[in-house]
Amino acid sequence: MIFLCFKIELSVLNRNKRKISKFFWCLLKFSIMMGYKFLTVLLPLPLLLAFEFLSAGRFLVDSPVLFQDEKPLIDKLIRDILGRDEEEFKQKDKQGKDKESKEREKKEEKNFKVEEKSQSKGYSSEEAEKGIEPERQKVSRSEMVSSKVFVLEVEGAISPPVADFIIEGIKEAQEKGAKLIVILLDTPGGLDLSMRKIIQAIESSYVPVCVFVWPIGARAASAGTFITVSAHIAAMAPGTSIGAASPVMMGGREIDEKLRKKIENDAVAYIRSIAEKHGRNANWLEKAVREAATLTAEEAVKNNVVDLVAESVQELIKKINGKKVKTSAGEITLDLSSYEIVRFEPNLKHKVLKVISDPNIAYILLMIGIWGIFFELANPGAIFPGVAGAICLILGLYSLQTLPVNWAGILLIITGIILFLLEVKVASSGLLTLSGIASIILGSLMLFRSPEPFLRASYRVIISTTLFTAAFFVFVAYKGIRAQFKKSPVGFEGLMEEVGEAISDFQDGKGKIFISGEIWEAKVAEGEKNIAKSDRVKVIGRDGMILLVKKV
Repeated sequence: MIFLCFKIELSVLNRNKRKISKFFWCLLKFSIMMGYKFLTVLLPLPLLLAFEFLSAGRFLVDSPVLFQDEKPLIDKLIRDILGRDEEEFKQKDKQGKDKESKEREKKEEKNFKVEEKSQSKGYSSEEAEKGIEPERQKVSRSEMVSSKVFVLEVEGAISPPVADFIIEGIKEAQEKGAKLIVILLDTPGGLDLSMRKIIQAIESSYVPVCVFVWPIGARAASAGTFITVSAHIAAMAPGTSIGAASPVMMGGREIDEKLRKKIENDAVAYIRSIAEKHGRNANWLEKAVREAATLTAEEAVKNNVVDLVAESVQELIKKINGKKVKTSAGEITLDLSSYEIVRFEPNLKHKVLKVISDPNIAYILLMIGIWGIFFELANPGAIFPGVAGAICLILGLYSLQTLPVNWAGILLIITGIILFLLEVKVASSGLLTLSGIASIILGSLMLFRSPEPFLRASYRVIISTTLFTAAFFVFVAYKGIRAQFKKSPVGFEGLMEEVGEAISDFQDGKGKIFISGEIWEAKVAEGEKNIAKSDRVKVIGRDGMILLVKKV
């Protein structure tokens, strides 16, 4: 009987879940008649919940497990519960859904018409509902939807983290259906490889990209010039500058004339191809590469290097509204009469990578990493210095891949740390410490060699880090030397000059004293007064295992 009720429940659940309450009521009456009130009512409850959440269990419903004589009884019960055939129910349910869908569409169309009319100048939604005709043409549905304008802010050197940030921002803007991407740029330049990745992302974007040199006082120098002119729309704020795009070798090292010409010609060809594609002044841009020429915002517009000058993003959007641009998807007319600004903020990964790419941070991480590794080697088993040093050293080395590094500088820094460690072990009267300080300072100055300030560490950071390192090792050396001359706390040396108490009268100059928690045999030192019980005594020497004391 229980098995039969279970099958009835599965069949009903599969056909019409909205009749569950009615089914249980009929099941209750049926169970009372058959004498299985509690079992047949309580047992289906957990089974019903299980089959609601575990769709994999539905195969039981469709499996042919009914006996031939059970089928008519179950079909009759289902018809009694549902009150109609399954096909009839499905048909009426479909009709109800179609009716609801049509009513919803009519309601949306009515609301849209009211919105269309209310968009007209001097025309209220109350007038639209009354059927009063507007004074001007209706607004289309596409015009009513706010266009998303993605804004990405880039400040500082162009590096791999910056390239990743811009590429991800362009990708997300395309996925979110943005109508325009605005890159707020303020950069002194950066790495060629990162610059080319950014330009490739801009050129392949089917969403128009506008590079806006902003705020007032910003610049798009070196790599920033290439990025700006590669955009579909190039704009500048008043008081900004562009140019000085001559290629510079990493580390500022000198190269032969032939190689220099090769690099320069490659940069010229690249910027001319970008300029010709976007209809910009290729001749002046070539001059910016060969002669490091620069222009102000107003001069850049006159020389057809950028498209316009604007003071803010809002003014920029207003000026380019309706402008036609060519993207990878073809020609697009910007419709920005109604827009919504969406700021693409850097996530934690972008922030961390940008911070550690700073030469000053890279230098500090490198120093901490070297300290930690050497401390772990000097004191095996300390664990923390080794772990912290390894992490900082890896982060520092990651940063160095984006910076012009002179490896001779790193070797001098390591030599300086070694000299500091030797000062702790060897008494050199401070000579090793002075040598270590000189080695670290020279290595730090040689570490980053670049004519660009943003590609080298600050002298202030170098000097302060070196002095801190020297002060730390001097302090350690001082403590080590002091420990060597300190009185031993154990044995006879620890009892010298200590004061104790006589616990017996001294006879023939000998007796017992209590000192430092111990009882010792003692005798009066030569030329000293005899000692009585409870007298205070001071240890001044020893004779074998007997202490020499005098009365205090």
